[in-house]
Amino acid sequence: MTSPTVRLSLILPALDTFDEIKDVLQWIDRQTVRASLEVVVVCRTRDHLQTVPVSDHPLILLEGGADLTIYEARVLGINASTGTHICIMEDHCFPSPTWAEALIRRLEEGWTGVGSVYQPANPQTCLAQAIHLLTYGEWLSPVPPGEIAYLSGSSSAYRREALQQLDESYGHQKPAVHLAQKDLRAAGGTFTVEPNAVVHHFDASVWHGAFGTLLALGRTLGHCRSTSWPTLKKLAFGLAMPLVAGAHALRALKAYWRAGRANHLSPLSLPLVLLLSIVWGFGEVWGC
Repeated sequence: MTSPTVRLSLILPALDTFDEIKDVLQWIDRQTVRASLEVVVVCRTRDHLQTVPVSDHPLILLEGGADLTIYEARVLGINASTGTHICIMEDHCFPSPTWAEALIRRLEEGWTGVGSVYQPANPQTCLAQAIHLLTYGEWLSPVPPGEIAYLSGSSSAYRREALQQLDESYGHQKPAVHLAQKDLRAAGGTFTVEPNAVVHHFDASVWHGAFGTLLALGRTLGHCRSTSWPTLKKLAFGLAMPLVAGAHALRALKAYWRAGRANHLSPLSLPLVLLLSIVWGFGEVWGC
């Protein structure tokens, strides 16, 4: 049963040690509506976590087993949460103090989902800038007000009742609910981004990290999207890999012209965007 005192449940996977999540927990504890938040930390085992999280507010700590994946952790967290609204968080993305308050306020206006506005937390290298443009450029501050087609896969909050109305075929995509946003819209759902819900996101700044991040992201998205596709459609998607990569690159370039210069991102990051979009596109084909 949903608790009326919990307005927003924050799902935080912790597959490594406590050190990986301690900073984001500190930022959560600084939220202006902290008493209305529920934090669900999902780890492999308490022994693996090494240190049990401590907070002035209650925390739910779940163990998922030694082989737990991040997507399985998200599902466990969602199912164990009790809040009216749900948000999946990352250990390398830190919310501003008014972030949760701003998300809740907009959700209570009736929006199905409300997304955060992103700012790069480590923009010192062109590689980190390129990664940010590719993966979060659509929500790079400032974002125009009004309804938006898609929200980020993390740091976006949804009404619990909307997620519960998803067709059972999306059960395996619960941890990647952004893949089902098309169906939520078809059912009358609406999304917006809240300018006051600001998060600071750390991006990969070394080559192996950048390649690994985009390959893993691509494989996951490619697999989830193509689960029910016939073989011929999967083959066609593979042949269209240059178009897939081009779509990622175009979206990032648009983000740069809209907000990149306002965030002091270098034009030297744009050639890296083109290279990394190919890596992402290859990952999607691989996953498909």
